[in-house]
Amino acid sequence: MDRVLDMGFDGWKCDGTDPMIYLLKPWPYSPGLKKYIDWPQYANQYYGTFYNYTKTRNPNALIMARPVDSFKG
Repeated sequence: MDRVLDMGFDGWKCDGTDPMIYLLKPWPYSPGLKKYIDWPQYANQYYGTFYNYTKTRNPNALIMARPVDSFKG
């Protein structure tokens, strides 16, 4: 990511990955929370991490993500 941000990109399109958590068995374990995390928790952490890190590199940066309302696995 750093190389791309250094090239002048100021954001990411990072949608469509959070439903993939349903393909993981068991669901991801969070050492910080000391429990397995569900889809909403994973999505919040995933998008939040991308957003917060990108903002540290460029205060005007952003991320875009389309909501997913269903998933057929």
